[in-house]
Amino acid sequence: MPSEENNVTVIARDAKFKGELVLEQSVKIHGSFEGRIASQGEIHVAEGAGCKASLEARSVIIDGNVEGDILARERLTLSGKARVKGDITAAAIIVAEGATYSGQCKVGPQAPRGEDTDVEVKPRVQRLQNMNGPAPATTAGTTPTPSWLQPPKPANH
Repeated sequence: MPSEENNVTVIARDAKFKGELVLEQSVKIHGSFEGRIASQGEIHVAEGAGCKASLEARSVIIDGNVEGDILARERLTLSGKARVKGDITAAAIIVAEGATYSGQCKVGPQAPRGEDTDVEVKPRVQRLQNMNGPAPATTAGTTPTPSWLQPPKPANH
C-alpha cells in the first residue's frame, strides 16, 4: 500500500499556478499559487512560497506567505516565518513565535463545522473577581466592574 508521503503533489519553486486545485492527497507549494486549493490531506506552503488563495484541508502548514482564507478541519500550523492575511477557521492552531497574522480567527472543535464558537465572558470575569477577594458592595441589580477593567485614573500633578 503506498504511503501518503508518496502521494504528495508538488508545485515547484519556479512554477506559477493560477486556478483551482482539488486533491484527495496532500500538496506542497514551493512556488506561487493563485486561486483555490482543496485537499482531503495536507496543504503545506513552504518557506519562500506565496499563495493568493483560499486553502481548505484536513491539515494546513504555513512556512511562507498566504493571502486568503484558511479552513483547517483538524489543525493549522503557522511557523515562525509564516505571513498570513485572511480569515482563519481551524479545529486547532499552533502559532510559532515570529509568525504574523492579520484577519479574523475562529478556533475550536466546532469551528470547521460552522458552529458558533463564541464563549460567554461574564462567568470568567466573576471567577476573576472571586480570586481577588470578595466583590465590593453594589447597587441592587448591578455587577461591579473589576478594577482591571476600569479606565486608569488621571494622575494628579
